[in-house]
Amino acid sequence: MKRMRKVSPGLVCIVLGVVLLLAAGGLYAYNRCEDAHAGAEAQTVVADLQQKVETPEPEAESGPLDPELPVVEIDGNEYVGEISIPAIGIDLPVMSEWSYPRLKIAPCRQFGSSRTDDLVIAAHNYESHFGKLTSLTSGDSVTFTDMDGIVNEYVVNKVEVLDPHSVEEVEHSGYALVLYTCTYGGKTRVTVFCGSKRNREIFLYVKPLRRSAPAPLVGEPLAKPETLRLYIVVCCCSPLPSNVISLPRAPLLGGLSP
Repeated sequence: MKRMRKVSPGLVCIVLGVVLLLAAGGLYAYNRCEDAHAGAEAQTVVADLQQKVETPEPEAESGPLDPELPVVEIDGNEYVGEISIPAIGIDLPVMSEWSYPRLKIAPCRQFGSSRTDDLVIAAHNYESHFGKLTSLTSGDSVTFTDMDGIVNEYVVNKVEVLDPHSVEEVEHSGYALVLYTCTYGGKTRVTVFCGSKRNREIFLYVKPLRRSAPAPLVGEPLAKPETLRLYIVVCCCSPLPSNVISLPRAPLLGGLSP
């Protein structure tokens, strides 16, 4: 009777390592393939949406709007518009309602509307979808165009990483547009808060001429005039620094208005 050869523990570790590497490589290849497929499908939908977008009439843009976004159906799915973020090179359709199967096709509206300044859009972290949100910085532009052809322009205010249970902070953030996606591993959410370029305000910004002269807080008496410099700033972001004072919208300073 032949004796069984003892298997070296080192050989077992090598075999297990190879298996794990092959599994990781297969998972990476699958994810890349899924990413590419989602991106291609989204671009096809964008092309169809652009053909279906209405041309808004000037008087309609200035009048009251129905807070409910118009919906267009393509291939059995309903869409409310198109989102464009030039800084990360994406131009994507936005579905009217959120679900996991829909997220595999395109970003989805989860809460709100662009017409009530509380729109929240979620997407997978595919590179072709919202995977590059972490690259955005304050001041980057975002555009959402609804199916009536109304263009809504936003500016990025801040990018944060939130707990997945931070629903209240996202749904009732006070920002006109919120975008978010999961991080790799799914334990946290990359969240982008944007202000509307429509809602501009005029502010007085008080800056000291000398470094030794601190800027006054709101409500404190101003220092000697020769120690301060006054700026007028158009701002669509919040919260404001302590040395920025909000002014009435209009008219002010000889008829200057936002």
